[in-house]
Amino acid sequence: MKTPDPRPARHRPDGRPVRRAAFVSLPIHDGTPYLSAFERLQVRPSIGLRYLASVLEARGIAVDVLDLMHDPAAAGRIPERLNARRYDLVGFYMSSASRKVVLDAASRLDPDWYGGRVLAGGPGAMLHAAEVAGAGIDIVALGEAEDTIGLVVDAIAGRRPFADIPGIAYRTADGALRDQGKAPPVDVARLPFPSWKDHSPAFGDMANVTMKRPFFVMLASRGCPFRCAFCAVPALWECRYRARPVDSVLDEMQWLVRERGARYIHFIDDVFALAPGWLDAFCDGVRDRGIRVEFSVILHPSSFRDDRARSLRRLREAGCRLVSYGAQSAVPEVLRNVHRAPSETDELRRALPLLHELDVASVLTYIVGLPGDTLATVRRNLDFACEVKPTLLTFIPILDLAGSEMVEAMPAAARTRMSPAEIQRFSARGIAHYYFRAGGAARLAAFILRNNPSWLLNALPVARFAAAYLPMLGGRGGDWGRQSW
Repeated sequence: MKTPDPRPARHRPDGRPVRRAAFVSLPIHDGTPYLSAFERLQVRPSIGLRYLASVLEARGIAVDVLDLMHDPAAAGRIPERLNARRYDLVGFYMSSASRKVVLDAASRLDPDWYGGRVLAGGPGAMLHAAEVAGAGIDIVALGEAEDTIGLVVDAIAGRRPFADIPGIAYRTADGALRDQGKAPPVDVARLPFPSWKDHSPAFGDMANVTMKRPFFVMLASRGCPFRCAFCAVPALWECRYRARPVDSVLDEMQWLVRERGARYIHFIDDVFALAPGWLDAFCDGVRDRGIRVEFSVILHPSSFRDDRARSLRRLREAGCRLVSYGAQSAVPEVLRNVHRAPSETDELRRALPLLHELDVASVLTYIVGLPGDTLATVRRNLDFACEVKPTLLTFIPILDLAGSEMVEAMPAAARTRMSPAEIQRFSARGIAHYYFRAGGAARLAAFILRNNPSWLLNALPVARFAAAYLPMLGGRGGDWGRQSW
């Protein structure tokens, strides 16, 4: 006797094919006020959903990408919108911070139409698969989904068994969680260009003072070889770094400029150009092809350490206008606690003057609330920033990420000696001190007027962010400086 195919509990083997699909990203929940406010300033489009849309569009499936991560009212409206349009498949991007919002939205979809046809992917789905599967979500994508999504579409339509699909998890009719393991890594050389048919003129990172519109994001690589204790990336990518072929990246840049009118591209790689020889081949290609578009990248403090001056100059000549560093801490003991090298502070001390000389914007980001952090260590971070004078400085409250070593292996009491209120308050106060007491605002204004005065058109949304941000300073009136330090 043939064994029945174990399938998602709500799936109905009615053979209804997938002709129309929607991929959705929603805002993070309100429990992270600083990140919620900052997210509405960084109106960056979601690229992962667009890769999946491109895969399905190549199969003749019509796809809508509902990129609503920056719309605080989106979560309340999206179930009604999806129920009205009656797609054959809905996929949600889920971060750890948006998990509650996504689950609430999924629970309000019409079960008679969407039963067995609701997917979720992203770190919040993968790292919480046991919670997510069955809670309005029928199928959880485990890992990269470009090779998985077509198989899922076939299974929904009854053309293949769910049990044969690697990289998914779901609950069967008896409530058991069926976890079929993480999907094999995708061959990044075969990735299609993301689908941009729904590109919005509103997209843009207003926290990036070099940004211009039309604004796009790209990936030149996937993965990160580092093992930062506060980060979930090691659990997601298993510390594997895979660079796309240079020609593929250049082809995509040219396509964005020619077909979409791109004036600015932000590379969202965890670390840009780690592969040996990749940077020179990239810069040579930009020059030889005559690609004219400005861009920004994220680097590690140790990036190009043996050839830093030449490498940064080549990036500048290729069109790079901003370099962002995740500094995390300027305190050796804190860096060691999160598996970062104490030498990174000196690396930044050497890198930032080079960027100043090239007139490339620099960003330093520090996390407040790391293991070993105190008010004194936060002050040392600020003192170092005042020494090297980055164009932009950010203090980010620690976010406990499922899958990170901090959350999975450290007792809660050992993670930080600072209370949540102190972490929130001193993150905000550190930024305020840098810009308004250490000359950061004046230097920033001079940079903007010299390099990109059109950015000033973003003054209104930036003012809205400031209005949401100021209450986080705490204290009375203007006494935050004395209370903080």
